[in-house]
Amino acid sequence: MRTKHLIPHHAAGYTYARAYATTGGGGYGSSGGGDGGDGGGGGDPFERFPEAVLGLILRYLILEQCRIGALCLAGTTQLCSLAITDCSWTPQSSVAISDMPALRTLHYSGAMASRHIIDNVDSLEEVVLAIKKPQVKLQEPNLRELLSLVGNVQSLMLSPWCIEQFARPEEWSKVRLNKVKQLSCIIERREEGASSIAPLLANCQNVEELSVSVVPSQCKRRWGSDDGANHWGMGGKGVVLRHLRAVRMVYIDESKSGLDLVKLLLKNTPMLEMMTIVPSMDGLEQAKFRRRVLKLRKASRDADIQFSATG
Repeated sequence: MRTKHLIPHHAAGYTYARAYATTGGGGYGSSGGGDGGDGGGGGDPFERFPEAVLGLILRYLILEQCRIGALCLAGTTQLCSLAITDCSWTPQSSVAISDMPALRTLHYSGAMASRHIIDNVDSLEEVVLAIKKPQVKLQEPNLRELLSLVGNVQSLMLSPWCIEQFARPEEWSKVRLNKVKQLSCIIERREEGASSIAPLLANCQNVEELSVSVVPSQCKRRWGSDDGANHWGMGGKGVVLRHLRAVRMVYIDESKSGLDLVKLLLKNTPMLEMMTIVPSMDGLEQAKFRRRVLKLRKASRDADIQFSATG
């Protein structure tokens, strides 16, 4: 383990195992990972930079496959992109981010820290939370906290586990995502997979562009009535997405939940202009699915439904 503490503006520090940095010069100071050493074999990517200057020139930072107890980044005024990828965390781990006026994108994937303290990052525009299902159920309140801190941005992408948590509306009613204009959802291919995004949409009432991509299921669990999967949040007199204009659905199939999601979106989007569907089936099954979709009721007379062969 190689540890480096950076203190630009007397405030920042982090621990890393594999870190990659690109300065404004475009590529100087990158490292291939590993522990110690030089010659591109895992040396410190910041070795040649004076610490007082680093906070002024660091623009892109990726922490990948790190073992982290505490990650603290503050006062790095030029940092515009931060990625935390497949890191492992100690039981009482924390992430603290503050005073980053240039930070535009945050990509957070894999496991999640136990606590997040995030301040003065109002410049965030794009957030990707590709968080995997944790082993400990206590992480669910932690996700609500994280989304409250960074989720209300122009562009938001969520993993299947993140989306599933919205199926408990009584716990998520205070998490408002009204600034989200572009919403990307990754869902798993199982019976309730497509319908799981409906409660999430109730928290994103100003979304203008929606993308739904289906991936193979990673588990065999099927939700029962006690799991909250039937609380759609948009059924009946539920939320109408008055600003949604474009929908792209990739590898949606003819399962009940898939067709119900198409029906739900067409019924509750009065300003919809384009719905593009990339079906997961082909041949006769695709033709049958297409006929069923084209017969569905549309809230928008101008909505054009297109079928595409490629994602």
